[in-house]
Amino acid sequence: SVVGQYFFHRVLAAVAGPVDDLDDRLRQLEQVQILVKRAHPDEVQYQFKHAIAQETVYKAILHRQRTDLHLRIAEVLEQMFASRLHDVFGMLAYHYSAGEHLDKAYEYLTKAGEEALKASASSEALEFYKDALRVYLGQARSAADPVKVAALEKNIALACYNRGLYPDAIEHFDRLHRYLWRIPTRPAARALKLAASVLHMVVGLYCPPVRWRRAPSPGDVETINVFYYKLLAMGHTD
Repeated sequence: SVVGQYFFHRVLAAVAGPVDDLDDRLRQLEQVQILVKRAHPDEVQYQFKHAIAQETVYKAILHRQRTDLHLRIAEVLEQMFASRLHDVFGMLAYHYSAGEHLDKAYEYLTKAGEEALKASASSEALEFYKDALRVYLGQARSAADPVKVAALEKNIALACYNRGLYPDAIEHFDRLHRYLWRIPTRPAARALKLAASVLHMVVGLYCPPVRWRRAPSPGDVETINVFYYKLLAMGHTD
């Protein structure tokens, strides 16, 4: 039940260790219709026939034991799928999260989000990135790296935009730009920054000194591109 509603025989065997008559026990669970064997290329896979059965068994296990099992499962998955980890990023993220190994959970949540975005699976990407942000902020707290937070906010915003969740996308784009442009939160400070920016633009237009003639950095380009998507989202909502 800790491995999941669907699980591979070899993963179960590796996690369980030396268990007598494992296959006989699995056949008994098939006979009483707890498990169903599923066809899967090059693998023997089982499924809990009813999700409530898996959930009931899962909740009956002590929390500490569940945590240890999740960590053991994650380690086994890393070893078994070392040559194609991208296939199990989501599973690794889940088990490391449930195993309370937050560093690894954050790593695989972000990787799972990247894979989901590549596959145009915006819904899955959104959930992975939201979980990654929650895990990272819960772990780092006041010492959170603005660059990491901005990267996660950007991916959440783009996933929301791709799903058509434009108000949510705008909210996350705003958070992102607070990191990228360091926009003040107090009205007076915002007004001063706006005035300084307008003055900078006017001087740059009408008497541009040489030191202002520079090509935009990759960060500048990314910031403007993200702002463009924010404007598109605003256009959809208003």
